[in-house]
Amino acid sequence: LERRPLTTKAVTAGALMGLGDFLAQSIEHQRTPGEQKLLAEHKASRELEKEVEEYRKSGFWESYDWMRTGRMAATGLFVVGPALHGWYGLLDKVVKVQGSARKVALVKLGLDQGLFAPAIIAAVYVAMGVMEGKGPDGIKESFRESYWDAFKMNYVIWPLGNYFNFRYVPAEYRVLYASTLSLMWNTILSNVRNYQESAGKEPLEIEAGPGAMVP
Repeated sequence: LERRPLTTKAVTAGALMGLGDFLAQSIEHQRTPGEQKLLAEHKASRELEKEVEEYRKSGFWESYDWMRTGRMAATGLFVVGPALHGWYGLLDKVVKVQGSARKVALVKLGLDQGLFAPAIIAAVYVAMGVMEGKGPDGIKESFRESYWDAFKMNYVIWPLGNYFNFRYVPAEYRVLYASTLSLMWNTILSNVRNYQESAGKEPLEIEAGPGAMVP
């Protein structure tokens, strides 16, 4: 970490985003028949109902989307990890507030959630869309379908987590702390981002407990 901080943080982010996608696909595969039925009825689509039923019956590894996991891991490696490394370093240089550690942490948290969070979530959507071969219209459609869901979920998970990060965690370990905390977020983000890959699908709502890659 001391010799190659950027590389270490980028690789960690990539690994955890890939693991988050694996967990997301595991959750998706284990949807109950009741959930699938409600989903199909909501869309009033026999084609979708047939699709989810076939998916349910298939073996997990037979239907596993390795390319999707690879795209998530690459996004963590080349986008999220380096962005977090640069952003946390910038906050430490720019935020020179006089006062208690609590005040400094709150200022950093406000900047993080007000500026960085919406931008990095958008960057993930763009990166994933490019790797999926989507053009500008396809990427816009992904934003329209689920960006707002991901954005709202961010505020369920990250304010408390990053407040602790900015107040108590040493600067050199903040990206690693965020990476560890991010595993639940990566799972949710992958599900929200990917569940509508085919026309007519909607993201599955996962009830998140305390705990993106993306902050």
